[in-house]
Amino acid sequence: MKNSPDFFDLLTDLTAEQLVEKYALVAFFSEKHPLLFSVEFFKKIEAFTKIPVVTLYFSNEHSFQQIIATLEVSFLGERRCYTIKPSGILDLKVQATLSSYLQKYKGPHTVIFFSTVPFLATHGSALCTEIPKTLSLKDYTKVYQWVYEIHKPSQFSEQLFRQRATIDLEQALSLMRYDMVVGKNKEDFFASYIPLLVKHEESLFALSQYFFALQQEKFFTALAPLELVYPIEFWIAFWLEQVWQALIFVDTAFKQGPLAAKSYVSRLPFSFTQKDWKHFSSAELIEAHEKLYIFDYMFKNGVSSAGLHIWYIDFLNKVS
Repeated sequence: MKNSPDFFDLLTDLTAEQLVEKYALVAFFSEKHPLLFSVEFFKKIEAFTKIPVVTLYFSNEHSFQQIIATLEVSFLGERRCYTIKPSGILDLKVQATLSSYLQKYKGPHTVIFFSTVPFLATHGSALCTEIPKTLSLKDYTKVYQWVYEIHKPSQFSEQLFRQRATIDLEQALSLMRYDMVVGKNKEDFFASYIPLLVKHEESLFALSQYFFALQQEKFFTALAPLELVYPIEFWIAFWLEQVWQALIFVDTAFKQGPLAAKSYVSRLPFSFTQKDWKHFSSAELIEAHEKLYIFDYMFKNGVSSAGLHIWYIDFLNKVS
């Protein structure tokens, strides 16, 4: 389709300024939310357009009307960038209403939307693309050049793909940080660290399990080797998502039972959906999410990253 470009063409052919100036909707489809990619994408938008990406949360038809009011109004013709995230259990009718509205949205602002269901462009001001499940070496090189704006071959990536035929996009974005700094000790790095780093999904799953089980010692032990692998923006997005998923599960489990609740969430640890959810209330999880959201705002305005550890300790000690 005309407004459904290849993912890599979108990254290489369109600048951040062109995306914001030309399109009212930039939508990405993937089976799970791409946390690291969304962080990098928002950073590009904000760095090159000087326009902050504002998150709009919605949960029902009332907040949907507030979103419409925000997206339809522009003060003195000022163009803004918004992204939309659900903040609770969404009725299928509400989801369909939001999708239908966004597909027809033509401004005056730019909406960046990540969807886990296929999303098609319906007019020239909308651009939609599917995020690939895995990257080849050629794909990795394109994404690397997009992130770091360095157009040169990488010995790191060539060795990496000699070991693995393809890599998940989120995994690739994580490993690119090492691509930038690994020098003469590359062989030792690949022998000692790559086997550990490629297991990040399992490690994050275990970390989340300890977090919701309130096992403080195991949590910080598991966190230590992972903490520097990802930027703080990733951790904020990761825990915001995890806490909201937990809130959705707890709220649904108390009303409809844990079996029904499982159909509304994804990527929560098994131990949480089996037993640990009983130790939480909706109010406690809402408070935890609000505190992390406030920290996110403060961090973007110069507050120390140490506040994230304070949030960890506060959650692990006070939630019961």
